[in-house]
Amino acid sequence: MKPTARRRGFTLIELLVVIGVIAILIALILPAVQQAREAARRLSCASHLKNIGLAIHHHADSRNTFPAGRAQRWIKPFGASFHVQILPYLEQTALYNSINMEFDTDANSNLTASQLPPGLFLCPSDPSRATSDTACAINYPGNAGHDPQRGEGVFIGRPLAARDITDGLSQTTGVAEWVVGPATRARPTRLGNSYRLWSVFSDTPSGHDAFARACSALDPADIRQSYWVNGQFWLDGAMGFTLYNHTLPPNRPSCVADQDMNSSTAGSFHPGGAQVLTMDGGVHFVKDSIDPRLWFSTGTRSGGEVVGDAPF
Repeated sequence: MKPTARRRGFTLIELLVVIGVIAILIALILPAVQQAREAARRLSCASHLKNIGLAIHHHADSRNTFPAGRAQRWIKPFGASFHVQILPYLEQTALYNSINMEFDTDANSNLTASQLPPGLFLCPSDPSRATSDTACAINYPGNAGHDPQRGEGVFIGRPLAARDITDGLSQTTGVAEWVVGPATRARPTRLGNSYRLWSVFSDTPSGHDAFARACSALDPADIRQSYWVNGQFWLDGAMGFTLYNHTLPPNRPSCVADQDMNSSTAGSFHPGGAQVLTMDGGVHFVKDSIDPRLWFSTGTRSGGEVVGDAPF
């Protein structure tokens, strides 16, 4: 009888080597997978901005003006954001018709509509919607300028035409991304980029430029209290709800000194900056390191600044 052959298994050392090799492969592949997913999310956000830009121009073709940043009494419903005004041009007629035009946007009759923002207004890279207050917050605010009280931006209290943007449509930012903040009046936790957009500077400086310098010097680690939820009430064309300004470059702290002096800052979870839509319909990525003067210039529609291609 022939002797039975002995079956040889893995030794402990061999098993540990195999596990180590697999762990190394996972460590090498995982960052690439994460980068690919973020690239896809960033592309999706760019597509959203592109479609918003097309809707803004369809509005202009139909009514001879771009939508107002905050509808006045002659545009119903009063206080409506530009997002509401472009709904019919985004194949969102049913949602638009569900809004009670005879009441202000914050009326109880519009509560249901306020909780149904189209997916086109949401960026998949922003995971901040963790509470009922932030669950429906939107990510694409309109440009109200540098100092919103001067009406320097594109989305202000009255509708503008292309001829009013004398700096040029390709040189003027219309819509940007921002990060939705935590819905709490207490000291916010640091969730990625969101803490940078929730700072408050409580001492009122003299003048908007001094205010901008004070906000820029603010240490995000020393937040005094939280700011309002970015994008929370998307039906309303108000600063912090659906409008941002160019006081500070992207991903710098949002600040407020009083009701008329505040900075609602653009930003995103995309590494290195945020995407913007210029008024010619182009989508561009703006780096965090952009010169603040250039960022300021792209936020004004008729400031006469020479911008060139540097910001984009």
